[in-house]
Amino acid sequence: LEAEKSLSAFPNPTSGSFSLSLNNFSEGEAIVRILSSAGMKVMEFNVESLDATELKQIPVDKLENGVYIIQVTVNKAENYFTRIVVAK
Repeated sequence: LEAEKSLSAFPNPTSGSFSLSLNNFSEGEAIVRILSSAGMKVMEFNVESLDATELKQIPVDKLENGVYIIQVTVNKAENYFTRIVVAK
């Protein structure tokens, strides 16, 4: 029985940066996209490892206040989504 995979962002809401937590994922690479509530891509980066340091401090201080959708594509196959609120 495989544990359920999940994606979460914290702190939420955030004013400067946030971390992503990927639970029950095995090894792999990921593409992280941050989309505006209108679906426009505002940030994208790749990580070679699912426990990469880049997932621990994702800067959003240059983004406008609002709700953003976080999309993480794992191993070019599986998509996971969560939301983050930017409030300064």
